[in-house]
Amino acid sequence: MEHLARKKRNPTHWFVPVPREQAAWWEILPQDAEPGEVILSKRNELGLLSNFAATPFILDGKHYASLEGFWQMMAYPEGPDDLRAIYPNIEWKYTREEVAQMTSFQAKAAGALAAQNMAKMAGSFD
Repeated sequence: MEHLARKKRNPTHWFVPVPREQAAWWEILPQDAEPGEVILSKRNELGLLSNFAATPFILDGKHYASLEGFWQMMAYPEGPDDLRAIYPNIEWKYTREEVAQMTSFQAKAAGALAAQNMAKMAGSFD
């Protein structure tokens, strides 16, 4: 009964069933969410709960385009004197500042490139 009461308090479009063939692999569809579970979707304003969402913010005077961009930029060198920036035979496709302005899958892909670089450097700074 509590589950139905909650549905009545929230926007009805959150609970419209989504055809399974249109769903992303990571989605928890409205028709599958159990009581107490969050519907995980980027199809409406619920997507703002995602780190992939374009939700700009300012932290310590610096502008970031999304939480994903902020998270992924952390793997990039902080400047020209950072040991990661001067490591031999490592190419950084983006700067930390460029990644900070990315969102969604673009930021995640930039992070994957940084992870490859970090793996090449693993153990070098111990």
